[in-house]
Amino acid sequence: MRFTDAELLTMKNAFADNDALLYTVRKLMLGFDLDGGEKKMIKSQVGEVVYKVLYKLFFPTLDPDAPIFQLTDMVMGLNADFKNTTASDIAILIQAKQLEMDYIVQQLEYLKDVDNSSFSKSVDLDDLIEIKGKDSERAQLEITARNYLLSYIDSNIQQLKFLAGKKEESVEETVERLARDSAK
Repeated sequence: MRFTDAELLTMKNAFADNDALLYTVRKLMLGFDLDGGEKKMIKSQVGEVVYKVLYKLFFPTLDPDAPIFQLTDMVMGLNADFKNTTASDIAILIQAKQLEMDYIVQQLEYLKDVDNSSFSKSVDLDDLIEIKGKDSERAQLEITARNYLLSYIDSNIQQLKFLAGKKEESVEETVERLARDSAK
């Protein structure tokens, strides 16, 4: 588990049985406009501690204290993408990953201050789907980045929902559940 007990508790306190906040964070991370009520929810429920957990979730960096085989960061997934890929395609994947990383950091900065009237998007998810007038390499790059983002954001929201809703078990309850499951 790459999250500490304190971070898991923060997730539970903020997101367990709170789908409204979960969907609002998802909406923000996907670059949709937030209405006044959603901004108010973010401001009242995403303080410094929750923000730090969300930052760690969406923009992981190598942590020397992470358990064995739990090291992760934003570029680790590229290895799988590189297999059986040409050098020119690898260059596009690397650029797409950088675009994805830029977007995630941008949205996390907005999450920190949703009332920032000077916030401007240097990367807009909607622009990444526009292919008209773009050469094929640029279109491939932007579509790849967009698809990375859609998958990445939703999978992290799903992980957040799972971790926030995970019930704690005593050792006895775990043994009982495992015995019940093995009898099936």
